[in-house]
Amino acid sequence: MNLKIKIISFLTFIIVRVLATTYRFKISNPEKLQTLKATTPPPHYIYAIWHQNLIGAIFSEIGNPHAVIVSGSKDGELVAVTCERLGNKTARGSSNRGGVEAMKAMIRLLKAGLPGAITIDGPKGPKHEAKKGIFEISRLTNIPILPYIVYPEKYWVIKKSWDEFRIPKPFTKIYLSYGEPIFVDRSDQSEILDQYASVLKSQLLEGEKKLINLIRH
Repeated sequence: MNLKIKIISFLTFIIVRVLATTYRFKISNPEKLQTLKATTPPPHYIYAIWHQNLIGAIFSEIGNPHAVIVSGSKDGELVAVTCERLGNKTARGSSNRGGVEAMKAMIRLLKAGLPGAITIDGPKGPKHEAKKGIFEISRLTNIPILPYIVYPEKYWVIKKSWDEFRIPKPFTKIYLSYGEPIFVDRSDQSEILDQYASVLKSQLLEGEKKLINLIRH
């Protein structure tokens, strides 16, 4: 790691820690996660998150280390170092190899006992389309997928980004909820994984609509 990355990642870490003190979090159905932890062995779950909600998700889980997938590119280095400063473990891999390296690294971290978190439509989209990687990882590790819905009450949008990336504004409330866990069996074939992708997408989109209604009322 070069000096520039070290300095920028340290400053980013300080900004993140300061911003984190300004946010308030409201989980609409905490019992979903509690039940999953009570009925499945560690690491319990793999969070499935839309890429546009990555910042809110990271802030909501500060203090709870996760295994996360980060691009093996130079651009991903800053993200990886910042995530690791926050206590997470990163699985790195080159996208031009189909993410195989990152998938293998992620599986190792999950088997070591860490829960996981994956932006299922990242890093380049299409927006709100669940890729199959998370289902393959779930299939090989026997760890359920837990839809994680994150919605800041007030946020900035990077309109030029492929997913209209959201940055929660300081002092806003970030609403959170969990969907129904998805259990992938080792014997499940590609066609079934397509069905899981459709179910996961619906859960995340419908869950966000419910949070928006909660905020408005």
